[in-house]
Amino acid sequence: MDEVIKAFNVKSVYAPKVSHTTDAFKHFLTAVKNKKLTIKTAQNGVVIPDKDKNTEFKFIAPVKTHAQSE
Repeated sequence: MDEVIKAFNVKSVYAPKVSHTTDAFKHFLTAVKNKKLTIKTAQNGVVIPDKDKNTEFKFIAPVKTHAQSE
């Protein structure tokens, strides 16, 4: 993800509230910081409007609980 953030004009970053110690995650956080972006919480139900096309994007995951099969 850090390469995507570096290569494109990223305006918003969404990620679940997690922490990792992997190099990939550290590079991701560094890229976000270097572009002076903030990470918004990605969770079920968050809606992102698309102003240009009169549509919206809705997160359907991650969820804290999982459905149980009967």
